[in-house]
Amino acid sequence: MTKNSSMNSETAIISLTENSIKVAQKIEKIFENSCVFVMKKHEKSAANLKNVSYYENLSVLLSTIFSKYDCLIFIMATGIVVRHISKYVMDKMSDPAVIVCDEKLQFAISLLSGHIGGANKICEYMAEKLAVTPVITTSTDVNKKSALDTLALRLNAVDEQDRGIYKKINYKLANNEKVYLLSDIDLDESYDLRGFNLINYNVGDDKLGVIDIDGLKTDEYIIHLTYKDVTGLEDLQNYSKINLKNIVLGIGCRKNTSPSLLLENVLNFLKKNNISPKSVSTIASIALKKDEESIIKLANYLKANFVVFEADEIKSSPYYESLPKNEFVENITGVSSVSLSTAMIMSDDNIIGETFKNDGMTISIGRMSE
Repeated sequence: MTKNSSMNSETAIISLTENSIKVAQKIEKIFENSCVFVMKKHEKSAANLKNVSYYENLSVLLSTIFSKYDCLIFIMATGIVVRHISKYVMDKMSDPAVIVCDEKLQFAISLLSGHIGGANKICEYMAEKLAVTPVITTSTDVNKKSALDTLALRLNAVDEQDRGIYKKINYKLANNEKVYLLSDIDLDESYDLRGFNLINYNVGDDKLGVIDIDGLKTDEYIIHLTYKDVTGLEDLQNYSKINLKNIVLGIGCRKNTSPSLLLENVLNFLKKNNISPKSVSTIASIALKKDEESIIKLANYLKANFVVFEADEIKSSPYYESLPKNEFVENITGVSSVSLSTAMIMSDDNIIGETFKNDGMTISIGRMSE
């Protein structure tokens, strides 16, 4: 299940008693993609609900919907919810957000997946829209600090392999220990950076602090938000990288290009430009290549999205006319540039390095903004 903490994610609203149906109706109005689940015996009271489904047994219902929805909002006692969801709770990286509300809609309790699942943010959203009291117990939030996994989620940089560092850094933040944040992208005031100490290692900046890397205390830590393969700080004991997922590859290639050759060239090209393969989020090409096996396998290997553009979309982009023309490519695809033009579209003309051209393929690298 893809995590999505936005209020447009798939939301299940589960009522238990007849009294809770009116509460469900209020909650339904503030969630666009929601379904209200009502007990079959209360069907007559659910006439005013927009999207409703009926169930007869709560345990049976949860066996089918727990992993289907990004968010589950229960209108019932917390104890009932805990007993019924316990067998389905698996992992904080994949569990849905679980929120519990009372029948008078006084409280919204963030019960499960407060950070990565987004339950805390959803409770705050409900407080804003419905004037409920949000009940949030995660340590960082209680101590008015940000959380590393929440920041990673905002940056689309959540990684299963980073779970240990999330836990470690959140503990440090909650206990007021020094955590420095080094970022290769601009972080404006919309990001929750409470508790982090923003630093700039390479260049002095009036807005940022500069620290003595060699003078770090044993309880101080550096988190680096980066898309670079090598930063030069890897040997530090108290240093961890969070790989940003903000790199796009524009790909053009001959039909039936060897998958292994494309992968080899891409990895070498990324290394040459000091880009981490883990930071590739998207591969872009022309629609003509939507079934190209080598690109599909490359996207799967890099765990990246594969998007394609029609020739008309490429030609209508604001960058197309300024690009070097290639008649051979145009005769085949209908456009004079594939890799560079699609990388420019995806990155809004934020291109890194020169385009790779060899072995019947072209590769361009772009860095996307948020």
